[in-house]
Amino acid sequence: MRRACGWRPRAPSAPAPSTELETALLAAVSDTGALFLTEATGVEVTLVDVSDVYRVATDGTSAAGTADTGLSGLSSAGALVLRTLDGAIVLAAATAGQVTATGNVLLAAGGTTSDLDVRSTVTSNGGNISASAGHDVLLGATVYASVAGKTIDVVAGAALVQSQGTRVSTASGNVSLAAVGDATLEAVLVGGTGTGIRVSAASIIDGDAAGDSEADLLAASVQLIATGAVGAAGAQLETSANTLAIDADGDVFVNNTAAVVFGNTTLNVARVDAEGGTALTTNALLTGLSGDDIVVRALTGNFTVNTGAPVAATGNLLLQATAGSSNMTLNAAATAAGAISLPPPTTCC
Repeated sequence: MRRACGWRPRAPSAPAPSTELETALLAAVSDTGALFLTEATGVEVTLVDVSDVYRVATDGTSAAGTADTGLSGLSSAGALVLRTLDGAIVLAAATAGQVTATGNVLLAAGGTTSDLDVRSTVTSNGGNISASAGHDVLLGATVYASVAGKTIDVVAGAALVQSQGTRVSTASGNVSLAAVGDATLEAVLVGGTGTGIRVSAASIIDGDAAGDSEADLLAASVQLIATGAVGAAGAQLETSANTLAIDADGDVFVNNTAAVVFGNTTLNVARVDAEGGTALTTNALLTGLSGDDIVVRALTGNFTVNTGAPVAATGNLLLQATAGSSNMTLNAAATAAGAISLPPPTTCC
């Protein structure tokens, strides 16, 4: 039997308690306020058509009710929270699984084997966005916080994979992407000044074809934290940032499209809770550049290492400002267990 739930409440759904569901297919719209939904197992947000409903008359007979054109996606005039206790969340492709809210958004797939599979756009036109899964987070569509200062927070219990042609973007709020496994990135874009992107994962991988030049991460500042590698030889991670800070246990291969400063950065986001409220994360200060074999290049402009932001490689180290007449300024130590190269046209120090 196909279980489905299409729901349009007449009044706002209160944050406590949430509306509890047990359905395979879901669509819901709240025109007057917030939407709080808790599913016991897995659920797919999609087009739900329940037109085969019959209405019983006072004489005991029945006839087909008013034709139903169907309902799709999730839409809220306030906060929007969809959680599963132990099961995957799938947002169906195209517009069928689209999620839109004027307030904060939380999508949370509970359970250690549960994925969050985003195949339709997720948009907040007035709040912050948090998305999490006990297992993989699969971003097959764009996630967008459209109002200045609003943030995006994504947490994966295993891998985080962003598909080609998609974006995670904000008008001018920070973005944090965290995965216990690898994070494969396509395009993470933050508008405004003084805002940034933080990525924490096992390895941070450029999802584009090797040798591409598309910026994977664009923000005023970028933090990269990896227990494995950041980028790879021939498949460098491309950043477009004024300030970088990188801490990796493995190799680091990064091309920054502009002039770059390695310095000290702190970056936090507003994490949405089950009641639609938020709490600010408390990430530690990240400093300088560290890794095994390190190759970092500024493709245009100067390369600067600030005071108190040392560079340390447990393997070889190459730092380069590739544009003609560019300068390299080292205001902190640059050390390596292997060889160190500061190739031309860099003028140092």
